Amino acid sequence: MLSDRPYMRDTDYPRQRTSVLIWLIASILAVFVLQVMFIVLPLGDRRMISNLLALSVDRLRAGEAWRLLTYAFVHGDNPLHVAFNLLGLYFAGREVLPLVGPRRFLALFFTTVLAGSLAWSASRSEEHTSELQSHHDLVC
Repeated sequence: MLSDRPYMRDTDYPRQRTSVLIWLIASILAVFVLQVMFIVLPLGDRRMISNLLALSVDRLRAGEAWRLLTYAFVHGDNPLHVAFNLLGLYFAGREVLPLVGPRRFLALFFTTVLAGSLAWSASRSEEHTSELQSHHDLVC
């Protein structure tokens, strides 16, 4: 009889929620795909995504404070760059996320992003035309 099989019963199985880590990786990957699309396809300005999201001291002085967080989603056009960043985020995130939970994990992620952008901005405050294309420039 079919009703003795668990997968044939009428009970609703609880769906596993998508992890905030996966949503974070997906959003970074989506921004990267948009960047590549604007570079490869003739959709207008090749650097439109970078111009909107990248960290720049001049743009911060103009009041564009969102750049303190959005620069972490901007990468160059090198797929290896974004692949290794996402791989590192995945391996570190899957260890940290169960320890701190999803809300604290996102808070930790954005706090480190903010700290990095503030440190970079402070070190470049004298340069008026400097621009950080991605978080990769913080490391190099």
